[in-house]
Amino acid sequence: LVLDGVTCLTSVSSNINSSATSELTLNNCNVTGGWICVRAVVATTCRVQITGGKYASSSVYDNIQILNSLSYLVDGIESYGSILGGVVTSSAASHGVVSNCHIHSNQAAGIVCSVSVAKTTIIGNVCRNNQLASIQLDTTDGGGFSTNAYIIVNGNICDGENTFSGTTYATSGALRASLTGNLIRKSKQAFQLEDSSQLVVSGNSVEDCSDGYFMQLVRVVDSTISGNQFKTILASGSTGAIEFNTCSGIVFNGNYLSDMGAERHTFKVTTTTDYKITNNVVLKETAGSPFMVWIVGVSTDGYIAFKNILLINRSFYKAVRGSFIVN
Repeated sequence: LVLDGVTCLTSVSSNINSSATSELTLNNCNVTGGWICVRAVVATTCRVQITGGKYASSSVYDNIQILNSLSYLVDGIESYGSILGGVVTSSAASHGVVSNCHIHSNQAAGIVCSVSVAKTTIIGNVCRNNQLASIQLDTTDGGGFSTNAYIIVNGNICDGENTFSGTTYATSGALRASLTGNLIRKSKQAFQLEDSSQLVVSGNSVEDCSDGYFMQLVRVVDSTISGNQFKTILASGSTGAIEFNTCSGIVFNGNYLSDMGAERHTFKVTTTTDYKITNNVVLKETAGSPFMVWIVGVSTDGYIAFKNILLINRSFYKAVRGSFIVN
């Protein structure tokens, strides 16, 4: 099935519903309303390509759903106003790409990609004002880590602009994911990473989180967070700006953190083993009472290096080995 330049107005059910076996191509189509704009439940031999055009205002499901397929490409589209997600994909046997899209004003997540895909690339998108995650990497249907998956999330701009924007990047069950070079502004929190392994989070810029955290890692193993800039948490509170909970093998190295509020601890480490917090710079505008590292429960084999630097009101204060509390 090939559709080029087609306009679809509101349908009583699905606007475009395909079970293609070899090819589904939508180019510069404009689809508005109905239960769902595009529902592609295609054969595992089918290549799906959706390029250009606008997809808006689905009333029951996501604007675009791609389920199964050999591969998929979603490039250069605008998707907005859905009662659920903007673009939702699952279970491509080979590879999937979502690139150069403008995904905004949806009532659930902006982009949702299943990590059961062998290789997923999410690059160069702008996600604004989506009420849940801007970009969500879901687990396989059976739970647990995906197998033989590699995920690249690079060069995206995620801008909340209002209180509805939730977590910018969420993972669940992801294996070998690289989240690099993204710009994140005005979300509730930047990263919610759960039940995932071998993550690399680097070179991202985060500003103005409203919900108390820059990043939460829950049951994450063998992962590295390095070279990121985290600036400004708007919410009050005394929890950790960065939280490790039931993790193992975490390296948090060479990051810059600032403007977290006078009462907030920088790191909260709960029941976590084999972690390293090294070579970071933390800037606080006021002294307050919080600790650099707050350790809760049985957290063992941790290494907190002398080279972490705490600055108060932009003046060198102290190297922070030993500046932590254990509960």
